Amino acid sequence: MSGARVLLFLGLLPIGCGLPGIERFNRDAPVDVPRDTTILVDMAIDARADARPDARPDAAHDAWPDAPPDAPPDAPPDAPPDAPPDAPPGPCDLGSIALTVATLAGCNDFGEIDGPRVIARFWNPVNVMMMPSGIGYVADFDSSRIRRIDLAGTVTTIVSRADFQRPFGMTPTGDGTTFYAQTDSNDFGAHTTQTGTIWKIDPVAGTQTEIARNLGAPRGLVVLPDGRLVLSDHLHHVVGVLDAKTGDYQVIAGSLDEAGYVNDTGADARFDQPYDVVLVDADHLVVADKGNHVLRAVTISTGEVGDFAGNGISGNDDGPAALATFTTPQGLALAPDGTIYVSDPGSRLVRRIASGVVTTIAGDGAIGWIDTDAPLVAEFYGLEGVDVTADGKTLILADGNQGNGTPEHRVRIVHLDSPTIPAIPARRRDTDLARARAMTAAMIEGFARR
Repeated sequence: MSGARVLLFLGLLPIGCGLPGIERFNRDAPVDVPRDTTILVDMAIDARADARPDARPDAAHDAWPDAPPDAPPDAPPDAPPDAPPDAPPGPCDLGSIALTVATLAGCNDFGEIDGPRVIARFWNPVNVMMMPSGIGYVADFDSSRIRRIDLAGTVTTIVSRADFQRPFGMTPTGDGTTFYAQTDSNDFGAHTTQTGTIWKIDPVAGTQTEIARNLGAPRGLVVLPDGRLVLSDHLHHVVGVLDAKTGDYQVIAGSLDEAGYVNDTGADARFDQPYDVVLVDADHLVVADKGNHVLRAVTISTGEVGDFAGNGISGNDDGPAALATFTTPQGLALAPDGTIYVSDPGSRLVRRIASGVVTTIAGDGAIGWIDTDAPLVAEFYGLEGVDVTADGKTLILADGNQGNGTPEHRVRIVHLDSPTIPAIPARRRDTDLARARAMTAAMIEGFARR
C-alpha cells in the first residue's frame, strides 16, 4: 500500500481495541524473580553494576577509587580535617537563562544534587515532559530518578526507589496532574529487553504505582482520549496500545522483532526503532522512526502506516516534508498550534515541522555545548527527549550523553518566541516543489488542519 493511500484520511473512524491476528507480547515471559525483600535490597545495591557497559555506573559514589585511605602527612594546615569526602561541587558555570538557547540546569559534572540551576546535577538526562501547570519532569536515566524542574531551573527529586530503575518514557495522564512513566527494568528488579514497565506517578501525593510490566522496550508514550496508552517499542519495532485499567496490551502496527521500512497495515507494516510518538488527533499518531530517518503516520483504529516527513535518506536538509532529511530523529513535541518539534541527535539539530515544511531552528551540527542568542550557532550533545510548554513559547530538551559516559548532563531550553528563531526554512530546497506538494497533499490535509 502506498504512503499516499495510507495518508489519505477521509475522516475519523471509531478507535478500536486492536486488530485481529496482530501479535501480542508475552507478558508472562520468564523474567520475573520472587518478590523478596532481601532480593530487592541486593538488586538495589547491584543496580548500577549492570548498567549499560558504556555507562559510568558507580562514578558518582566512587569518584576517587584509588585515593589513599588517609590524608597525606603534609596536607595544608588550614585544610578542614573532617571535610566530607563527597562535598557538593561548586556552582556550574552557566550563562543567562534568557539566552535564546540556554541551559536550564546541569553541567559537565554528573550527580544527583537537587537545588537551584547552578547547583543541581543530573546523571545522563534522557527525556523531559512538561505538565499543563508549567512544571517539568526529567527522566534522569543513570541515577534512576525522576526529577522535577521549573522554568527557573530549580530541581527536586520526586522518585527514587530501589525497584524503579532506568526511566525513559513519560506522558501526562488525562487529568493533567499525574503522569505515566516507563522504566527499562521491571518492579522486581529484572532487566532484559522485555522488562519495560509502566508506572503511574502522582507527584503531589508522592506515590508511584506499577501499572503493567514486561511490555518489551517502549520509549514513546501518549495517552488516547479514551484513557488507553500508546507505546512505541524501539527494540522490538512495533507500536502498541495498553489498557491501563486491565493491563491488556496489543500491537497495532509492525511485527515483533522484524525491522524494516514498509508502509502498509497492521502486522504488514515495518518500523526500525520507533521512538517517540505524538497524538495529532483522536485517531492519528506521528512516530519518530529513528532507524529509518523518517517520521511515520499511524492510524490507530486501522493500523495503517505511511510517511509523514523525511525521505529516508540520512541527512539534515530542510524544505518540504517529503524531501527533507533527518538523521536518527528521536524526540517529538506537539505545540498547541499543531507545530511538531523534533530532536535530531544524529545531526545535533532541533527541527520544526509546520505547514508541511521542515526547518532547522537550533544547532550548528557540531558536537558540544554552546548557549547563545544565535540559535543556529548553538551546540548540543545528546539531544534526546523534547517537550514544549503549554503556551508554545519554550522548548525543553534533555541534553545528556547518550549513555557514552562523556561529561554532558544538562537540560536545555529554546525560547521559541525569540526574534532570532528562524521563521522560514534555513536551507529550503525549491527544486521539485510541485512534486513535493503532490507527495505531501494528503499529509497536510490530514494533519496540518487542526
